[in-house]
Parts: sequence; C-alpha cells; structure tokens
Amino acid sequence: MWAAAAFRRPGENDNPTGEWVHARYQPANWGWAGNTLCEQGDLAGIAVTDEHAGLFRCESSHHLPTYLTRCLAAFDALNATDRLLLLRAAHWIHHAAQVRELSASAAYTAVVQSVEVLVDTQGGQSTSAAYRAFVEDHAPATTDTMRTMHRSLYRVRSQISHGSRLFVSDLEVSGMPNPQRWHEERLLDHATAVCRTAIINWLLRRTTAAAAR
Repeated sequence: MWAAAAFRRPGENDNPTGEWVHARYQPANWGWAGNTLCEQGDLAGIAVTDEHAGLFRCESSHHLPTYLTRCLAAFDALNATDRLLLLRAAHWIHHAAQVRELSASAAYTAVVQSVEVLVDTQGGQSTSAAYRAFVEDHAPATTDTMRTMHRSLYRVRSQISHGSRLFVSDLEVSGMPNPQRWHEERLLDHATAVCRTAIINWLLRRTTAAAAR
C-alpha cells in the first residue's frame, strides 16, 4: 500500500518537506476525489510495528500496528448500533486532529468527547464517574502520574466546555512557549493516547464478547 507524499496539488513542489510526509498518508490528488494511490517513489515502506505495551501511540504515519487486522475484522463484526457508536467516537478523534492547530482547547474537548460517546451512563453513576470507570477499565494507568492525569480528563474537559478555562495557547498572542503551555500540550497528548487506547480496546472487547455469546 502506498500513498501520496504530501498535501499538494499536481504541478506544485515535487519535493515536499519531511514534515508533510510525516503528517499522514493521503490519496493522490488530494484536492479531488479519487480511488487510487500514488506510486511509492522514494517514500519509505509502511512498517508493521510490534504491539505497544500500555497506551496506544502511533507516532508516525509510516507505521501500522500489528493489531490493525484484528481491528478491521472487529469493525466488520459490529452490529449496526455499535458500529454507529464507533464511527461517532472516530469522528471526534479525527476532529481533534483537524482543529488542534487552531485551538488546543477545542482539540482537548473533542478527544475526551470521543470516549464519552461509548460510556454507558444507565447504571446510576454520574457521567463523570462512569467516564472515569470506563477509561480505567479500557486504558488503565500504569503509574501514579498517569493515574492522576487519567482522573483529570473529564474535569479539564468540563472546565473548557463550561467556559471557566481555555488552554494558554488559545490566549497568547505571541504563541511563545512557557511551562503552562508545555503542561497543557502534554495533557492533550496524554488524552489523545488514552482515548485512542480506550476506543480500540472497546472495539476489540465488543466483538470478542459477541462471539462468545
């Protein structure tokens, strides 16, 4: 499988920067509909990586996780209701990536929202308690620091959604880095990894449980 080297229209720079290549794989002629992928050219091969221990992290678009086949098979096996839930969750993860450069606060809200789609709140728990329980079950923390950050996911999201907080990067005109901005970027990276992990584990468990019935 090969994909376009960069986001560019035909006739534009044929030597895109590594930053763009790293960003993601994209169908050829990205500005128009198409059903083909570009030639490999000098693109590196798409490596299949070993499964990561702990939280799922996909740092490069040139890598695919070894569990991709299982995820695709699991998606095909979902019933209509669960498939809709998963697609809604995936929408919010994708939306977070789209808006991150515009607003880290909006990206954080979207990431946390992706898991909230899957949380069952019918058991009498508050929404925040049900959310924390879901995350701990599907993406358990392995250190005290991670556990603290896990617990802050829904709280920080609520602060942003209810208007009492914005990340520093959305307030600064200069955009200069500072410790608070670095901390909030770390919060967003952590939330993204946790929520992706939770969604993937939900998917795999859902179909495993259905097969056992």
